[in-house]
Amino acid sequence: MCTVVVIATPSTELLIGFNRDELHSRLPALLPSQVLTSTGKYLAPTDQDAGGSWIGLTDQHLAVALLNCFCEAEPPVAPVRSRGTLVRALLALGTLAAALSELRILANTLQLKHYPPFDLVLAAPDAGGPRIFLARWNGARLIVRRRRAPLVHASSAWRADKVLAERRAALHRYLRQHSPQDRNSDSLLTLFANHHSGVAQRPPCIHGPWAHTVSHTALVVAAGQGSVRYAAGSPCQCQLGVPLSVA
Repeated sequence: MCTVVVIATPSTELLIGFNRDELHSRLPALLPSQVLTSTGKYLAPTDQDAGGSWIGLTDQHLAVALLNCFCEAEPPVAPVRSRGTLVRALLALGTLAAALSELRILANTLQLKHYPPFDLVLAAPDAGGPRIFLARWNGARLIVRRRRAPLVHASSAWRADKVLAERRAALHRYLRQHSPQDRNSDSLLTLFANHHSGVAQRPPCIHGPWAHTVSHTALVVAAGQGSVRYAAGSPCQCQLGVPLSVA
């Protein structure tokens, strides 16, 4: 399971919070670091198992967040590629338009068939509010839909519809309880640190026998500046680190 939330405020053009849930068997991730590319640079943490990433922000303010898709799907075609490497490839393109174009090219040329199913949230600030797209690859078809803020999305292999409905209710409670001026990465962390859920044993922050919430990442674009904050561990047990700037 993973959970992502995308909102905007009068002072923040783009605010994304992301809980990463993983099996206990996976290696700890490396902290976010800067990567130079032909289009600029981006910040992203590193998955030590495969070398990719699940979330990142570019200096042109493209945000990419990956969630596993537990949907009926065809198995990937060999050689199977890590979904995290796709995240890095899209971040290296710099902009939302370029990333969306690349996704469609990879689908049309059947290159996506090498990846297991996934959901991708791609977002960037815009004068009328953030532009947000949810892209799903089910092993056979790429479906890209435009979304609006506030957005919440979650992946779950168990009662996915009910889990997502609970996440939506939790986001609405957060929005009611926090004025627009109080919506920031620190207050949003309280939503992700929650252990109470209407879905049995599936809260945003999990501590299960096989899997647990291993990190929380906040992506922020405000006053034309982008930054990444990272908490290496369960959000109920640690605080977000200092903002790392991606100019």
